[in-house]
Amino acid sequence: MSAGLYYLLYTQSGQGYIAKTLEKKLSAVVGRDISLEIENMALSPTHLDASMLVDGAMHLDLSGFRSLTGAYDIGYRLRGEDINISGQVEGLLTDFTLKGEGVFLDGVTHFSLRKKEELFEDVEVQMQHVDAAKFAQLLGELPLVASTFSLQAKLPKISASQKVGDVHIVLDRGGVYLQNIYKLFSKRLPSDFMMEGEGDIQVVDNTISFDAKVLSNIGRLTLQKGQYSEPNHTFKSHYMFETSTLEKFTFVTKKRYVGAFKTIGDASYHDSWRCKGSSESLKGSIAYIFEKEKWSTHFQDISLKRLLEMMGYPAIMIGDASGKANYDIKEKIAIVNMESPNMHFAANGMTKKILEKGDIDLSKELFTQTFFSGAVQGGVVSYDFSAKNDDALVALSDVKMDAHNNTIKANFALQLQGEELYGEIFGSLKHPQVSIDMSRYIRFKAQKEMDGFFGMGTTQKVKEQIKKIKPSAVKGFIKGFFK
Repeated sequence: MSAGLYYLLYTQSGQGYIAKTLEKKLSAVVGRDISLEIENMALSPTHLDASMLVDGAMHLDLSGFRSLTGAYDIGYRLRGEDINISGQVEGLLTDFTLKGEGVFLDGVTHFSLRKKEELFEDVEVQMQHVDAAKFAQLLGELPLVASTFSLQAKLPKISASQKVGDVHIVLDRGGVYLQNIYKLFSKRLPSDFMMEGEGDIQVVDNTISFDAKVLSNIGRLTLQKGQYSEPNHTFKSHYMFETSTLEKFTFVTKKRYVGAFKTIGDASYHDSWRCKGSSESLKGSIAYIFEKEKWSTHFQDISLKRLLEMMGYPAIMIGDASGKANYDIKEKIAIVNMESPNMHFAANGMTKKILEKGDIDLSKELFTQTFFSGAVQGGVVSYDFSAKNDDALVALSDVKMDAHNNTIKANFALQLQGEELYGEIFGSLKHPQVSIDMSRYIRFKAQKEMDGFFGMGTTQKVKEQIKKIKPSAVKGFIKGFFK
């Protein structure tokens, strides 16, 4: 035995040299730094048997031959917690193929590749039902998904300057790590949140193109023609989202919305997020833009009935509405302006009560000019509302509802079917008080009676008409706007 071979095999420094050389080669193959500690080794010019400790936790067994031309044919087995893979390495140290299969992170894996100098070629990987959380931890990332995944990858070329390949991935149905989601995205998902999905990825150098579908118990998200650029961290994708009911998003909106909803649009990221999309879920069209922490929405001919139902209010108004709404997320200010050319009040308990006690049938009036202008900030809602036609008017002005103090204050005016009422709403939101301006009403009735009866019996007739007016009827009508 030569002195050099004896040095490599039987001295601590010689085995350390071999370990460092193998560390460098294996680190290049797996793409990260690894540590090796030789447990035993038998080496000859044509044969190698060795056992090593990898990263202080896994055992690597090597056994094979070296030809006179310097080519290797070595079998290996890597075993440890969550891994038991066997395979073969064939070729020169500067040009070899690597194959393997076995158990990996509770799943099954098969792979093969060729390493030629600094280039990886013909990389093929198959993984089936691998633990997603353990895989994320292996990469040094926080686990987000508590499920398993499968993938197929074909990468013809990978180097420091060139990457080309295709990946298909399937995420099995499972939950998420709620605390990690909140830590990374500052968003709280429902405790029963479940999801699954699949995607296709194409890699060309520093650009990743993708299509994906994600199905969860709150909705379905589809991404198409997606693209991510690694150097400048830009993202863009066409998207479609639909849910069977918005009620599932109370954890985001902090308010209960109901009804199915579907939207399509385009999302992008370059220093900040931008979304531009549309929806027809409320019959008409809704177009919106989100950028720089602000929402801007325009809507055309949407259904008032569906809008009220979606927001959890009784559908007391029917008709089409157009307008715009803006919301500043940072300042928490919302502004809404809309109008309707064909609004009427739906026949319901409220309109029936008014008909019984006030001789006014609201459901028969078609209002051709309806306007709403309002703002929300810090729990305070302020708005003005008016609905009128050639013969009638329903108006609420200077409305102010304070959720913190549970108070309301507003003025109202009703001019309907030959009757006029004016007054004020005040008090608590749940039990508002209604004050009718009786002096103004008496003047109106007196004038009306004098016009109709030329003054004969006017006083008595006015008194009789006043008795018909029940504050509870007006209150019942007004409460429909503040539920």
